[in-house]
Amino acid sequence: MFKRIVVPLDGSELAAKALPTILELAKAFKSQVTFVHVCYV
Repeated sequence: MFKRIVVPLDGSELAAKALPTILELAKAFKSQVTFVHVCYV
């Protein structure tokens, strides 16, 4: 279903808490995961 999953991370705890769920989804669908560090200027 999902070939690629893009994950925006900003260094917050809330963003980090989403990682286990994202990795489970990626494993279930054999998806490629791309992490993007997001910063505010």
